[in-house]
Amino acid sequence: MYSPRAFSRLSPIRQPPVSRRWFSEVSRFSVHGNANNSKSSLITTIKGAQSEYGRQKDALLILASRQFASWLQDEKFMGSLIEPFSASNQDTSGFHALAAAVDGLQPLQPLGEIPHGFSFYHGNLDSLFPNLWKDSQSKPSSNPKLQASLNFQLSPLNTFSSSTTCTMPLANTIFQNGRQSTLLATRWSRSGSTMVQAEVAEKQTQDVCFQQDLASAETAIEAPLVPITAPRKILSGLGNIIRQIEVNDQPTPASKELETAVQTLFDRRLNEGHEFPPGPVGVWAVVVPPSAKQSEDVELLREWANRLNENSTAEDEWKHALDTKGFMRDLLSHGTRVYRIRKPPSEILT
Repeated sequence: MYSPRAFSRLSPIRQPPVSRRWFSEVSRFSVHGNANNSKSSLITTIKGAQSEYGRQKDALLILASRQFASWLQDEKFMGSLIEPFSASNQDTSGFHALAAAVDGLQPLQPLGEIPHGFSFYHGNLDSLFPNLWKDSQSKPSSNPKLQASLNFQLSPLNTFSSSTTCTMPLANTIFQNGRQSTLLATRWSRSGSTMVQAEVAEKQTQDVCFQQDLASAETAIEAPLVPITAPRKILSGLGNIIRQIEVNDQPTPASKELETAVQTLFDRRLNEGHEFPPGPVGVWAVVVPPSAKQSEDVELLREWANRLNENSTAEDEWKHALDTKGFMRDLLSHGTRVYRIRKPPSEILT
């Protein structure tokens, strides 16, 4: 399956940073801007957006667009950035921040352009980052090419399902700060009106738990995906590498059908006069594990795939994606998993 938006072309925003707030028991908001914005203008916007409400909380999640990755390593800037979130009487245990560079922020509308800027989530350390300073998550990976990631622990999809986990790979920041990815945990203490960095750790992965802060809410998931192959049975694989699938009762290399499907998609779009944005197509794998609902869910996926064919237009795909964007929620509540294929099929599936 693929996302019809793939990678959006981003138009520059010629205006000061703009904040967008969601009200809840925790403080969470985003500040949109562009590469021309200064550190001081961002801090001024933060001070105007962040009120005294919630200042007693001692942890902050910061998601920054990749072009701001180097800012996350600037100790003076980071101290000024988090100061508005820290209470003037913060106790000796300090204030804790987790900063990550991501590909982009939440679009303002479904399938819209991806904004640049910063997003903040202000909560309590024990509930938001229960294992922030444990060695198991603090040590960088021995593989320098492995992307760091955040594991979001979310509320259940409905009253019958367990909690939901969403793993988000971070942006490649090699051209911004020389790091494959940027994920930094810091602990701060207050000295008057200044925040002083007391500890810093580079991380490979980190759990971010929203279950307690948003316990009364169900997780809403929208996945505007378009099927490009029919459901197939996995015959062999290793870890997250699928080697063989079953096509017409015969074993077939998993990459063969996928490569053909992606090429057909390209050809069909080009014949209509459309062009894909630069970069890889956003291709996702939907995996239905053994369960009491497996047969029913596979049949639903088969029906979903049959709604489009080789004569379907790009407009048909968009309508299909919008009509079925909530379809994945029920599947996920039954245990289905969705993985992003981050490399060309010939590399990741053979």
